[in-house]
Amino acid sequence: MVPTLVIANSIPFLRTKKPQPKALSAYIRGRIIQRQKRHDRKEWLYSVIKMADSEDGWDGILANDHGLDRREPALRCKWGTEYRADMARVSDALAEEARRSKDMVTKFNEIIAKEKELVDAEAPERMKQKKARKNVRRILEQPEFQ
Repeated sequence: MVPTLVIANSIPFLRTKKPQPKALSAYIRGRIIQRQKRHDRKEWLYSVIKMADSEDGWDGILANDHGLDRREPALRCKWGTEYRADMARVSDALAEEARRSKDMVTKFNEIIAKEKELVDAEAPERMKQKKARKNVRRILEQPEFQ
C-alpha cells in the first residue's frame, strides 16, 4: 500500500489508512498547541517591545532635560534588549519548525516515490497470484470436486 502525504495545519505526515491513529492525532495537536504558544508569545513580545521603546524615549527626554550623561551604565541599557533577544529566539524557533516541516515533506515525497516503484514492480506478481487463486476457485467449483 502506498502511503498518502497529508499536511494538517502545516504539519506533514504519511497516512496509510483511515481513521488516523489516536497517537498521531495527539502528536499533531501537541505541535499545533506549541506553535500557537510561540505565536502568542511573539505577539505579546511585540507589544512589550513597543512599550519599551517608549520608555527608552522617555529616558532620553529626561536625560536631555536634566543634563545626564548618556554614557552612564544605568542610561546605556535599553528597556527592550532582553525582549528583543527573546523575540529573536521565538522567531528562530518558528522558522526552524517551518524548515523542518519542509524537509519532512521532501523526505516523505521520496518515500512515496519508492513505495510506488515497489508497487509497480510487484504488480505482475500480484496478477499471477490473483489468476492462480481464480483458477483454483474455478477448479473447485467444477461438479466433480463438489
